[in-house]
Amino acid sequence: MQREHLLQAVASPTLADLIAGAIPTHREWIVSRMSVIIPAYNTNLIRKSDLPSSYDDLPDPRWKGKLAVESGDSNVWLMGVAAVRGEQNTIDLFRRIVATNGVSLRRGHVALAHLVAAGEVPFALTAYRNNVDQLADTGAPVQTKVLPPLLALPSGIGVARRASHPYSAVLFWEYYLTEGQKFLVTQHNVPTNRKVKEPEPGLTFINPSRLLDDGDKWQKLFQDIFVTRTR
Repeated sequence: MQREHLLQAVASPTLADLIAGAIPTHREWIVSRMSVIIPAYNTNLIRKSDLPSSYDDLPDPRWKGKLAVESGDSNVWLMGVAAVRGEQNTIDLFRRIVATNGVSLRRGHVALAHLVAAGEVPFALTAYRNNVDQLADTGAPVQTKVLPPLLALPSGIGVARRASHPYSAVLFWEYYLTEGQKFLVTQHNVPTNRKVKEPEPGLTFINPSRLLDDGDKWQKLFQDIFVTRTR
């Protein structure tokens, strides 16, 4: 939308309260919340002491038949991991994991979190933290485990350049980045306003511009690694 010049920048003192990385240089949209992509496990099936410390532990045969990823947009996760670990290293590693232990594909992040809680998926690599935390609040046997890098997929808010009601749009923009952030926290979403809640350390933003430019490439790589090779 920014590339198509559909948005306009908003000048506000609220911007000073946001975390580093939430404000692109163009300021035409602002990161309003983050979806944290994180592994999740069933606590009845996997002991905490047996959890992997990194993705490098997953080619171990003891993970055979226990792993799953979300099939719809996990190319985003794969691209994010590769941006930190290196492209060829990431491709080679996950090919080894799939070849040794298999990785099942599940559709939908909410469904994936429920499958972990139900025990059908012992260890999911690409859960959304807010889905898992909501289930854990109900007593479900599911928890998250950080395997670096800890990726955050940004969601943004902006004001249309030709908004029919620009002042109302700015008022909602302001509300969403201040008081509205408190509601996000009640749903276990990660806000970007530091006065509401500081994000956990170590979050790595997934670059949305790179996703637009390289998304097809990473979709093909994801298909090659997790779909074609798992049949």
